[in-house]
Amino acid sequence: MKKFGLLIMLPVLLVLFSCSEPAQDPQFESLANHYIEAVLKSNPEFATYLGDHRFDHLMNDYSAEAVGQALAMNRAYLDSLRQLDPARLSEVNRIDYQILRHNIKATIFSLDTLREHEWNPLYYNVGNGLYMLIAREFAPMEVRMKNLVSRLRAVPNVLDQCKINLLNPPKVYTETAILQNKGNISMIRDQLPEFIAQTPALQAEFDSVQAIAVEALEFYVAWLEGEMLGQSNGDFRLAIAREEGMKISPTPGMVTPTRQTDLRSDHRARPRLAISRQARKAGRAGIGHPRGVSITRLQAAVDAFLETPRLNRSSGRITGL
Repeated sequence: MKKFGLLIMLPVLLVLFSCSEPAQDPQFESLANHYIEAVLKSNPEFATYLGDHRFDHLMNDYSAEAVGQALAMNRAYLDSLRQLDPARLSEVNRIDYQILRHNIKATIFSLDTLREHEWNPLYYNVGNGLYMLIAREFAPMEVRMKNLVSRLRAVPNVLDQCKINLLNPPKVYTETAILQNKGNISMIRDQLPEFIAQTPALQAEFDSVQAIAVEALEFYVAWLEGEMLGQSNGDFRLAIAREEGMKISPTPGMVTPTRQTDLRSDHRARPRLAISRQARKAGRAGIGHPRGVSITRLQAAVDAFLETPRLNRSSGRITGL
């Protein structure tokens, strides 16, 4: 009977033992709240987009110093997050822990590896921060227009930071940025006055910053069309190092940069690529595959005949290499 009683008590003892470690939910929730607050403060335009209007008078800081600070901040929060044990969190917080962890790692990768601020002129669209203040009636017009004037005043500084950061954009990005900023000029010059007219007390201040912002944007567009367009020789596709950093898992039919080199030098892969091209053409033309045979079966037959590596369709990974 004593042995039987011990067996009954064993699950209870195990639960009590597992609960002996104090929960870390308060530490995690405090860390998460502090991180979110830091992100909103350092990204005022993003805060406006999310509906936090404490920083509506500010534009994002795109300087190299600000980028370095953002990178250091995210690394510090990731280190702090690693000090917590997910097993000691509630079920809800365990999920939030993983979401927060992946978001911080993605931000670090974006700032440190992708470094979009160095090659994407579309990254610096000053029109977004201005448009959000007129598109939604979340506050009285006077409050929104006061913040609009403040953001307009910051436009020349943002454009100066862009000129310093951009190195070798893809040509199509530069061409798109030229059109985008011509649209920004039109919005500031032709559309914003309609809203400012509803707050006469700000008219004189607006007229002053409007002229400065338009002039800065016109010089910026001229710079994009001249100097920067001539230097826009970058590739819009992800480089091999960036692909490895993101750990991209190839999907069936996807040819990644690292795999592309192998395919070009492997004559056995050519029939598979040819079948894929013919299948796409047939699909666009509305033509079925011969005798109802699917592209999957055709590729499988070619794979078996040529003994080439196959794509594992359950995992989306190339196997057999």
